[in-house]
Amino acid sequence: MKLALPPAFIYEWRRSRSTRSTIWLLALIVASAISTGVNELANGTEEGFLSGAVGHVSAAGPVAAILGAMAIGTEFRWNTIRQLFITFPRRYVILTAKIGVIAGLVAAASLLGSVVGTAFGVVSGDAVGSIPDWLGLSLRGMLVLIGWAVIAFGLAGLGKSTIVGVAVPIAVAFLVEVALLQVAPDGLLTAVLPFVNASEALSVQVPAGEAFEHLAVFWAWVLLSLGACMFVLGRRDA
Repeated sequence: MKLALPPAFIYEWRRSRSTRSTIWLLALIVASAISTGVNELANGTEEGFLSGAVGHVSAAGPVAAILGAMAIGTEFRWNTIRQLFITFPRRYVILTAKIGVIAGLVAAASLLGSVVGTAFGVVSGDAVGSIPDWLGLSLRGMLVLIGWAVIAFGLAGLGKSTIVGVAVPIAVAFLVEVALLQVAPDGLLTAVLPFVNASEALSVQVPAGEAFEHLAVFWAWVLLSLGACMFVLGRRDA
């Protein structure tokens, strides 16, 4: 039985599949795993098997943000968002289709990156470790990358700009939060910062239960960004 998808999802899938930049960006996510794996071969670590599952995520986060921001930002750039809303009148379906397709693509690329990174870890001489731990790390890595994409999507939708969607999360992750950690390294403020918690969720040293708690904090910010975007675009003129 053939699965029947809503027209909006079919449109978004075809758009993403035919956009060359999307393909290249997905390839970069996998390439980041290859780069990390080559470094593993050169230096080696005691936890190459497990770290290979998430080694690509730190470098691939901004790439996922670009994918997420482009999914909605390019519609504003070329002023096609209005026509899209007219063609498929239910705005929430449109927005869900966009973020759903991008999330699926990012998830697939992340999983492939985990497999590639782990393969390099095993080749470098690291023994195969706990499979459940590897699966947990791969899942958290995939959810972190999807979170990067969703946050960027939400910000791009709110700002009606791809640049806003990409620049804001990158600036927060690599500038703002780093500065706040210098000011209050052990304070309550750092416990609620999105990308600090995302990083902790990916740590091999953090127990699985605690890691998923950090992931939950990160995803609270992800859903806040997406919810604000859905609310605003669902009610105001695009």
